Amino acid sequence: MSKSAIKNYPLGLQEYFLYLEQQQNIKHIDRVELKHAESFKQHLQYRTNLNTGIGGIDNQTINGTLKSLNSFNQYIAKCSPLYKYAITADYLPVDIAEKIVLTKNEVMELYNATFEPYPHNPSSIEFGQRDRVILGVLYGCGLRKNEALNLDISDIDFTNKRLLVRKGKGYKQRYVPIPNQSLEDIKAYIQQGRYYFTECHHDIYCRIKTVKKLSYNKNENALLLGTEGKRLTCFTYRLNHLKSKTSIQKKITSHVLRHSLGTHLYQSGLDLDKIRIVLGHASIDTTQIYVHISKQIENDTKQNDIA
Repeated sequence: MSKSAIKNYPLGLQEYFLYLEQQQNIKHIDRVELKHAESFKQHLQYRTNLNTGIGGIDNQTINGTLKSLNSFNQYIAKCSPLYKYAITADYLPVDIAEKIVLTKNEVMELYNATFEPYPHNPSSIEFGQRDRVILGVLYGCGLRKNEALNLDISDIDFTNKRLLVRKGKGYKQRYVPIPNQSLEDIKAYIQQGRYYFTECHHDIYCRIKTVKKLSYNKNENALLLGTEGKRLTCFTYRLNHLKSKTSIQKKITSHVLRHSLGTHLYQSGLDLDKIRIVLGHASIDTTQIYVHISKQIENDTKQNDIA
């Protein structure tokens, strides 16, 4: 399982068990029925957001907790042939309004902002080259955040213009086509900008931090490197930096770029099943969201035109 699942699933189950004990007076798993799982789902819909202490939690977050519950139920049923506990709580619908989608023009704004100066560093070329690769794998290829961060140079197939996702969701592998411009940006970064992060900028970082030079692994195969010459661990700062150089008001995350690609592919007429394969969805039902998003965008456009 993914690192995020390993971290979050036990938390969801812990809340579930506490709810069964404290609210339903159930202290053994064989007493649980479907009505209890559905009751827990209602509890999640009305409970306070534990992080902020105010407001509730959205359906997407609730579905994440229900997924941990359903995975546990399936595990129990599989482990014991005598145990017929195969309860599956239905997921809540996710409001399309929760899905932020950039327009093609907004994506181009981000791309054109890639060579804007980087704070505290007069050189913007190398960071710009890396930013273009980040946009290329997140939007051009539609990768999830962890899929992009785990990319190695060896995963790029320049001959066949595709990349290998080795650690996809559920650790499933897949090949994803690389758009021509993204492929050129990856080539430029590997041949030029990446060296800056392994050698030049790595040395500068150590001098600024007044620390002993860090041992950089010369065999590091990660495609995207951070300021210490090691595998990049986050996109948040760079995406916010690019956004600050544009007129875009929407929140921009790796998932927003992925949803934007899915929507744009559907709007261009690409078959849903092909979109599913590119994005690595296990079910076509997940890919259907882009049909609804596209219709919502179309309706919003018509209403704006009338106004």
